[in-house]
Amino acid sequence: MNNFRNTLLISANELKNANTLISGNVDDDVLSSTILTCQEVYLESITGTALYHKLQQLVFNQITNVQGKINDPANESYKTLLDECIKPFLKARCTVDVLYNIAFKIRNNGVVKSNDTNIQNVDIDDIKYLEKQYSTYVDEYSQRLSKYLCYNKELFPELTADIPSYFDQPTMGKDYANTGLWLGKKKNRTCGC
Repeated sequence: MNNFRNTLLISANELKNANTLISGNVDDDVLSSTILTCQEVYLESITGTALYHKLQQLVFNQITNVQGKINDPANESYKTLLDECIKPFLKARCTVDVLYNIAFKIRNNGVVKSNDTNIQNVDIDDIKYLEKQYSTYVDEYSQRLSKYLCYNKELFPELTADIPSYFDQPTMGKDYANTGLWLGKKKNRTCGC
């Protein structure tokens, strides 16, 4: 039913072959985990839940070879969105996020820094410099993606879909719990939520 929910919109190999700092020997599992996190945390907040899930479904259908594929002529606008806006955004965003994932590991004995006898590790300041540099790319691609969606909103009915989004940010007020979480209208609650 929702088998598509873990579908990656860009593959680990695409990240390795793209114009990024990511080497071909970076573990696919690390990259795949980073991609999924970047999609769920950053991309979905731009596209909204409905459009994000639509793209995942189309890519999933392509992978599993069922009707309604991303490469179908009827889905040309989604394919263009994916190739021209989303993939460049994800390449930059994943490059930023993977910097720390590949430099440090959490082990039983604490946080350790990756090391190899033939390679010298950079210090944290160098990693922060790379993060800052790629964050400027992320910002630019994020703006391009947002503008593209605004200028082409008629192509993507999911943008106005009436479905719950994890990123809806209602205004704080008397109907919200003290924590900022929506728990429904306040009633005569004695517990403070």
